[in-house]
Amino acid sequence: MIIILKEKYLNDSNFGVKEFQQNELMTPFQFVEISYLNRFMYFVEFGNGIIGVFNKETYAKITTEDLSLLSSEFKDFENEIKNTSKVLWSYIRNHYSRDYIAKGIVIQLGAKT
Repeated sequence: MIIILKEKYLNDSNFGVKEFQQNELMTPFQFVEISYLNRFMYFVEFGNGIIGVFNKETYAKITTEDLSLLSSEFKDFENEIKNTSKVLWSYIRNHYSRDYIAKGIVIQLGAKT
C-alpha cells in the first residue's frame, strides 16, 4: 500500500507519509499517516486486502497513543466477527461510527486492494 501511494499519488512535496511500525503501536495491523498541508488522514491495512480510512473531524494529527488505542479496539472488533463472513472495516463503520464521531474521529468508507 505504502509503495503504491508514494510512487503514484503522493509524490508532491506537500504530502507526508508516515508508516508506523507494528511494534510502535503493538498491533498486527499496518497504520499509515498521510498528511497534506497540516491535515491528516489515516489508513489501516488489516492484511486481508481491506484498508480502513479515518481521520479526526478537524483533520488534526492523531497521537501514537490514540492510534494504539484504536488498534486495540479494532483487534477486539476483529475477535467479535472472527467466526463470521463479515468484513472488519464494514463492521466497524456500520456498528461503531457513531461512537467514534463522539470521540471526534470520522470513519470513512474503506477500500479493497
